[in-house]
Amino acid sequence: MEKALQDALDVLLPELRRTAGLRPIIEDRAGINRFDEVVINVMFLNQDGHGQGIQVPEGDGPHRLAQVADQVQEWAIEELWNQGQPATWPECPFHPGSHPLEPVVDAGTALWRCPKSAEPVAAIGELPS
Repeated sequence: MEKALQDALDVLLPELRRTAGLRPIIEDRAGINRFDEVVINVMFLNQDGHGQGIQVPEGDGPHRLAQVADQVQEWAIEELWNQGQPATWPECPFHPGSHPLEPVVDAGTALWRCPKSAEPVAAIGELPS
C-alpha cells in the first residue's frame, strides 16, 4: 500500500471502529485509469465481499486526508445502511438523525464539520466516541 494512503487510513480506521464499530476488510489493489496510469488503491469490503475502492488522491497531507475521509465515509454510509443502521457516519452532533458531517480542510487542518452550519466538530481522527 502506498505510504500516503496508509498514513490516511492510520488516522481514519481507528475513528471508524471507535465511532461506528465498522471494520472493513482491506485488500490492496492496483489498476489502470483512463489515462493509462497505474492507480494504487485498496478495496474496502464488507463480510459479504461487497465494497468500493479507495484511491490515493493528489494534494498535500490535509487535503489528501479529507479526500480519503470522503471515500471512507461513502463506504461507511453504504455499509451502515446495509446493516439496517442509521446511515449518517459520522453523525452531526448539532443535528442528530439528520445528516453526516463532511470532511473539509480549514486553515491547513482536515476537519469534520456540519454541512448546514459549517461549524467544525473535530479534526479528522479525533471524533469523540
